[in-house]
Amino acid sequence: MKKLLTFVAILGIVSIASAATLTADGTQLDPTHGYTTMDRIGLVPDGSFEAGCDVNWLCGSDGSCVWITDLVPLGLWNYDGAMTAWLGGYCGGIPTCYSSFTQDFTIDGGLMSLYWMGYINFGEIMTVYVTVDGTEVYSYVPVLSDHLLDFQQVSFDVSAFNDGGMHTVVIGQDNPSCVDPGVGDNYFLDYVELAGGTATQEATFSSVKSLY
Repeated sequence: MKKLLTFVAILGIVSIASAATLTADGTQLDPTHGYTTMDRIGLVPDGSFEAGCDVNWLCGSDGSCVWITDLVPLGLWNYDGAMTAWLGGYCGGIPTCYSSFTQDFTIDGGLMSLYWMGYINFGEIMTVYVTVDGTEVYSYVPVLSDHLLDFQQVSFDVSAFNDGGMHTVVIGQDNPSCVDPGVGDNYFLDYVELAGGTATQEATFSSVKSLY
């Protein structure tokens, strides 16, 4: 049953499945086998959003809700670790007009990618974007057919900023329909990483690898 997702405050809830859960600090938590270090080369600082808001990622929106959360208690899942960033949605029953996650970090690679999942009730009402130093490198308008409830990867070219210096990266959304007619959609994102190569701007489907 499709319905509008309304933000739910989640305090201190961490779901540990029977299998391993990958966390943002490069540690694999396995209740049976303990902790092992994972290879996380390429992941941007807190690329899995495990630290929440205002540690690595500066969170901003027109509402008062915290938009980095654990999706498992909501009946969904996180691609990596126990937290996911959430663009769009509703805060206190009101559609979010804009929201963003901002961080300064060194771009070491020509390709940036992220994993995203759409919870889409309307489609074609919000624009998701990524900018580097104010220059747009990715833009997408989720459509109704993106209501797949599975994570997919999208990559985009950042080679123009691959100079070893610090750059301001913003991942955000704008929803002009938040007021008229007053509706919203949901774009969940996780696992932001950098790599070499050439951007494809194509989404490739991926099975969820965390919590299983």
